[in-house]
Amino acid sequence: MPSKRRPRARRARRTGANPTKSKLTKLSISHAGRTSNRQAVTRLQLTRQRALAVLARMRRGESLSHAARLEHTRPRTVLKFIGKQLKRKGLGRYTATRGDTLTANSTCLALMAMSRW
Repeated sequence: MPSKRRPRARRARRTGANPTKSKLTKLSISHAGRTSNRQAVTRLQLTRQRALAVLARMRRGESLSHAARLEHTRPRTVLKFIGKQLKRKGLGRYTATRGDTLTANSTCLALMAMSRW
């Protein structure tokens, strides 16, 4: 008996490196030329912020899947961005560590011209 599901559209294979397997530090990758580099960087920044929000929710006691659902992202994406800040316990259960080694950039404006040493 044939399947009732619609067949998926087949994509043509491209030669070269697979862009999905590259490291996250390469920010110049855009998906098949559809977005500019600035849009790709902005999207990565928003995704990282969502992953950090999931980590904060997990530290307050929520599960990975529930926190990811509330932040409109997938658990797989969270594991990709902040996987070292989570410990796996048992059969697929993840718990957040107490502290982390993540860095954050901050801007500090100082009025050095007004102060005399």
